[in-house]
Amino acid sequence: MSASLKKIKVHFHVNTLLYGGLEKILITYLRNFDRHKYKVSLSIGRRMYGLETLITSIPKDVEINYLVKSKFVNFTQNKKNRHLKLSLFEKLLHNLLLKTYSKYLYKKNLYKVTQNKNVVIDFDFYSEEVNTNCPVISFLHFSLISFLRWNEDTKSKEYKRIRDKFLKHSNIVLLNHDTLNECINLFPDCKSKFSVIYNPFDLNTIQSKSNQKIDGLCGVEYIVSVSRLEESQKDITTLIRAFHELVTTYRYKGSLVLVGDGSSRAELENLVEKLNLKDNVFFVGLQDNPYKYIKNAKIFVLSSKFEGLPSVVIEALILGTPVIASDCPTGAREILRNGECGILFNVGDHVALAKIMFDLLSDQNKCNELIELGKVRANDFDINFALEKLYRLIDNNFVDRC
Repeated sequence: MSASLKKIKVHFHVNTLLYGGLEKILITYLRNFDRHKYKVSLSIGRRMYGLETLITSIPKDVEINYLVKSKFVNFTQNKKNRHLKLSLFEKLLHNLLLKTYSKYLYKKNLYKVTQNKNVVIDFDFYSEEVNTNCPVISFLHFSLISFLRWNEDTKSKEYKRIRDKFLKHSNIVLLNHDTLNECINLFPDCKSKFSVIYNPFDLNTIQSKSNQKIDGLCGVEYIVSVSRLEESQKDITTLIRAFHELVTTYRYKGSLVLVGDGSSRAELENLVEKLNLKDNVFFVGLQDNPYKYIKNAKIFVLSSKFEGLPSVVIEALILGTPVIASDCPTGAREILRNGECGILFNVGDHVALAKIMFDLLSDQNKCNELIELGKVRANDFDINFALEKLYRLIDNNFVDRC
């Protein structure tokens, strides 16, 4: 038997490959997996033509399978992902035909592509049910309570659905210890399945990319935020209102740079215009390399209502940019060691955020202290620590299966 046939066949699965933290972390895993021991493949639930900007970052040796790749079947979902409204006819077409047919193709093809694999990694827990006869390791990227706005009703359909999924899967990977505690409290009978693995980061690659030149912001002092512009989670409104307070009350002369795009962009641009901040706030859209914007900023701000383990906060620590983050569930407090490596503020409190930004901008010694502590903390998220833990889960499932 050849050496390649002896490798453990590990199959990653994700619902779509858009441009977000989840997708970037997935690609970090794919690029760094041990090819001597594992043969890696990937399935993507639905092909989003024109939106898959990260597809070229996937290593050439990773076999990619789309479960639903028809432009016609996916066009309503593609339109939603472009933040375009569906016509009445398109809504009817989606609900009466495309939705059902898409689910059928998804389920059938996922079962087909995982038949000869040893372990399946469901990298997006909220994707469609992973129908396979292989052991499944599932990644949960968000706080359950915040994401689902739960009342912790153990009789609800959603509770039962998630519990059933937990019980079916071999392991559930959580991104931080707060989420671990949530899950143990909500699903005590699944406790043995839970493991914490921090998101992995290739520190050298991030630092190298951050050295690229920024066009249009030369010599400009600015505060930066990097996120999807989705108010249901990211709450950029609070940041913009805090920046307005910083400009009007504290006479700040710098700018605010918002990296990212999303369905709330027009709403946020209207708010900026209403507050007379058009000359101070820059929407630079999606960027293949957000690291150069983070590195050259005076401060990085996360204003989210909820997270899992916010990758951008870790990237700011890696790049030596002082961090201010909302004390949201979950992740930011754990990354920043309860405020030791960055400053926390209450979710939605734009007045407090403005004062914190002013104080930090006025105190270079505090900035330097946070930068040094942050760089030390960033080492805990090195790719090798995450890989070692994930390899252990894969190997245990493979041995148990043999």
